Amino acid sequence: MKILAIDDSKMNIMLMKKILTEMGHEVICGESGEEAIELFKKEKPDIILMDVVMPGISGYDATKEIKALEKEEKSWTPIIFLTAKNEAEDLALGIEAGGDDYLYKPINDVVVSAKVKAMERIIQMKQELRKLADELTHKNNDLEKVTSKLEKLNKELKRLSVTDGLTNLFNKRHFLETLDRQWKIAIRMRYPISIIILDIDFFKPYNDTYGHQEGDACLRAVAKALDGVVVRATDMLARYGGEEFILLLAGTKGSNSLMMAEKLRAAVEACNIPHKGSKVTDHVTISLGAACCYPSNTTTPEELIEQADKALYYSKEHGRNQANILDSEAHETA
Repeated sequence: MKILAIDDSKMNIMLMKKILTEMGHEVICGESGEEAIELFKKEKPDIILMDVVMPGISGYDATKEIKALEKEEKSWTPIIFLTAKNEAEDLALGIEAGGDDYLYKPINDVVVSAKVKAMERIIQMKQELRKLADELTHKNNDLEKVTSKLEKLNKELKRLSVTDGLTNLFNKRHFLETLDRQWKIAIRMRYPISIIILDIDFFKPYNDTYGHQEGDACLRAVAKALDGVVVRATDMLARYGGEEFILLLAGTKGSNSLMMAEKLRAAVEACNIPHKGSKVTDHVTISLGAACCYPSNTTTPEELIEQADKALYYSKEHGRNQANILDSEAHETA
């Protein structure tokens, strides 16, 4: 593919070019938002990696201009933002500007490779869709067969757009969109929502000890163990970023969310994945934080996530391999 990489850091540009070139892609580089727009017009790239903060216009503003050009041409180019920030507000700004995914700095070659491969699959799906659409105009007698294939491709495309490529769990963007919808329903129906945030204890030492390939295998094994615990159709488990996962429990009070958190912790520990670099035990463990509230028009989903994150921090500070919930009694009396 032809990939446009935009970053005002020459070091980041060199690193991305090396990674992407080794993957077999053609890489075109730029250092500003203005240059991104001009290179987009000239080169018509397949994917754009766009830094958020740059001299002149920001990555967000450059993306808006590119999306306006695409609207005129009826085309679509996936844009992955590069940022050192990892806040829900920044994620929302990026999605609103027209971005499709995020890469968090410092740049990791394994993550870059996974994100680009995921986008490449989506692009290939869209190319197949265009090809099939052309066939429809010439082969009316094959309409039923082609339509069936289109439906399957559309379903697969939709699945890819909401799925984390490494773990096959839902991705962060889809989780936040679902949480926002559930929040509005919970306000009307007056039922509680619980959130559980968890991450793998000492995952960086795990990667340092066993390598990134084994690290990816560990993430997949942990995701599978967690998914095996989540049985209700209304619950949503997602990869929240890196070694962090998040679970939405609609209609669940704090005490029950803490019980669920303990089940998740036990399921991962039962996998008995060796971890020489852990300071807790000799196998992989997780730390968890839970939070619960009755949504209202004066509260936000972000506040609930923040509470769960504080509970996770408490678990880490008090020994890890444990689950905690903060102020659960106060949240349950609505």
